[in-house]
Amino acid sequence: MQTTVVERVLHDHVEMHARLSDWKAALGLLASPAFAESQRGLQKLWQLVPFFEKEVARHFREEENDLYPLIEAEHAASHPLLTRFAGEHAEFNRQWQAYKRELLYCDAVGETHRVLELGAAIVQLLRQHMSREEAELLPLVVKS
Repeated sequence: MQTTVVERVLHDHVEMHARLSDWKAALGLLASPAFAESQRGLQKLWQLVPFFEKEVARHFREEENDLYPLIEAEHAASHPLLTRFAGEHAEFNRQWQAYKRELLYCDAVGETHRVLELGAAIVQLLRQHMSREEAELLPLVVKS
């Protein structure tokens, strides 16, 4: 079971890194001064919403329900670490909701600044989060 959980987490991380690259590229298009390019970027950003809406939520749920209990059962001192990672999940969800509101506003009035700012921040947040999980959490499962 432990290997399966770790394999699922790592598989999800690979997929998320690919979608984050797509997101960053779409933000680059949105920032273009050329209207057609900017509109293409906006369209691509909307196409990414279902993935981040559903798959990231599923991934976080699986980590918190499957991975965290494995770690906590073998490493009693891990509770603060797991709490920090769960807090990062909550922070992503908070920023994601703000991003979606700004994406709607951008689509309605063409103001891109906040979408670009929030989008870049969330991409960085998720990349750092996954990197820390792989460095700090997953080795605890492998060692147990």
